[in-house]
Amino acid sequence: MSAAARPLPLDIRLMRVTANLLMALSLAAFVVLGVQWLANRGVFAIQRLRVTGSLEHVNPITLRAQVVGNIAGTFFTVDVTRARQVFEQLPWVRRASVSRLWPDGLRVDLHEHHPVALWGREGSEKLLNSHGEVFDANPDEVDADLPRLNGPADSGPRVLTMYTQLAQRLSNTDDRLAVLELNARQEWRAQLDSGLVLMLGRDDG
Repeated sequence: MSAAARPLPLDIRLMRVTANLLMALSLAAFVVLGVQWLANRGVFAIQRLRVTGSLEHVNPITLRAQVVGNIAGTFFTVDVTRARQVFEQLPWVRRASVSRLWPDGLRVDLHEHHPVALWGREGSEKLLNSHGEVFDANPDEVDADLPRLNGPADSGPRVLTMYTQLAQRLSNTDDRLAVLELNARQEWRAQLDSGLVLMLGRDDG
């Protein structure tokens, strides 16, 4: 075996491996410290939002003004769960999905509430979505002439189901169900758009 083909002594190989490892660790530490230095100076602070979704009532420009100041951190430190909660507190937002967008942004996919009825007493209504969930938004922003439903707390899905059934029964007539209420005694009261009031009695379902 020639001298050129002989393997290097073990101690020399270990020295080379150690040197390469130290160089890699030094480079990694340099990168981490560099990123940290930039982050501490706000270079990666969240400034941009890319908003997607089928939006009718949420204005992306207004949205940015409402939420950016409430989202703390940088690209590396922002709490995306907390950011999602911030978006879901907005009046028309039912669900939000949030992810990071390099280097200083968030990608936000929004799902709006779809209003199907007013909810509550006349003059102090909230809105009811297609899932029977009550949400607080401005009813004046809805173009449709919505029925008014009302009932005890957490009864939205039940009242909406009853409304759907009654509206279906009236679909072949000239009457339209304008108001449906369920009181604390589980008694139903309906009112047609003609003004006719129907007391439908108890429903233990």
